[in-house]
Amino acid sequence: MAEYIGTNLQVSIQKRMRERHVWIEDTPEIANGGRTLNFLDPDKMGWNRVGDLTQEDGVAVFMALPLEETRANLQERLGANWRTPHWDVFFGNAESVLETCNSIISSFVLPVGWRIDSLDTPTERQIDDIQNLNIAVGIAPYPAYYCRGDVIPCVSTCIWDDKCRLVATAMANFRYHPNSRLKGHLYAGSVSVLPDCQGMGLGKMANAALLVDSHRIMGWTTVLEQVKPDNVPSRRMIEACGLTKSQELATILVINSDDQFSA
Repeated sequence: MAEYIGTNLQVSIQKRMRERHVWIEDTPEIANGGRTLNFLDPDKMGWNRVGDLTQEDGVAVFMALPLEETRANLQERLGANWRTPHWDVFFGNAESVLETCNSIISSFVLPVGWRIDSLDTPTERQIDDIQNLNIAVGIAPYPAYYCRGDVIPCVSTCIWDDKCRLVATAMANFRYHPNSRLKGHLYAGSVSVLPDCQGMGLGKMANAALLVDSHRIMGWTTVLEQVKPDNVPSRRMIEACGLTKSQELATILVINSDDQFSA
């Protein structure tokens, strides 16, 4: 298990996010994304302050905001040497998502000897398995303190095979301030399936179980998930769980290095 994980830049930001958390808890315009600082309302926070923080970290996430307007602001204020890849954003209300996900769960049959667990206090071994599976499929893992729920409530759903291998996982957290623009929203994602088990519907099952169990634990009203525009399988999985793509909003990662971050 890695308390902090990734490149030197990624680790330094994860440590900084932990150090900043008391301030973040008191600031509705931002959220602790574990891996990066999330900006929810840069206009309200003030673009000068936003620019200073982004320059300090070398990376930041602008969560569920108008794509072209936000990208233009970022390029104007930060300069052309900053990359601005984006993710499509999907939303779903609890009532419709839970109905859809419960239907998925009831119709899915795990192979004999396999099991599924949703963990709000995973062990060190379980966190290690989750981080390694994330890395294996190209997803930047969360630091261990974040997975444990040390700063915000988190749930990890895990599917284990009959040899106790972790074959699929997904994670959700309740990161948004109760007075923020995204109050009551659950952030869900990091769906990862072991390469030799892909094509079995395990990602959809892990995501569905995650949404149902996290609602029982956290009582969210809306769920937010996101996916890169060219990731068709993940988009279909999210839509199958009852979420709908926003026609207006996207999440933008702004970065001035070659490090790979997940939004």
